[in-house]
Amino acid sequence: MDTQATQTAEEILSERGAPVVMFDQVELAFDEKVVLKNISFTLISGHTKIILGASGSGKSTILKIITGLLHADKGPDQRVAAPERNVLAQLHGETGDVDAAIAAAEAVVTGTWQTQRVNHAALETHATRGWLDADGRLVLRTSSQVPYLVRDELCHIFGLEPSRLRV
Repeated sequence: MDTQATQTAEEILSERGAPVVMFDQVELAFDEKVVLKNISFTLISGHTKIILGASGSGKSTILKIITGLLHADKGPDQRVAAPERNVLAQLHGETGDVDAAIAAAEAVVTGTWQTQRVNHAALETHATRGWLDADGRLVLRTSSQVPYLVRDELCHIFGLEPSRLRV
């Protein structure tokens, strides 16, 4: 009998030596910028891995893939606006009569402009602290503007009910 098929993620994670994450020839690019190329490794339950690399070498990207925060495989049906650019949500709008304003303008400049990829300077720390509360619920304290999305993704990854995780 194949016990792996009937085990929950929590049971698998509790087994020392169980594979938790496997990367096999993973590649990722944003537009034309290759971020990861042919990355392969396995994370084993009970073992420690350290990811070292220069700034911009893909360390955070690997962690975002593992935790499900990069959404390249999702689309509008899963409420992800532009998965190829990892844009979760976007809003476009106009106020007033734009065509009339352009027609009345003294000068109009048209064209297409591009800038380099922008990496914002976050004011919050990029770390998470976790503990089990008195009811055995996992509590994670992290800096996130989307705690419910983080909770839902982690519940999906680890097979937990949302009531068992607080972000």
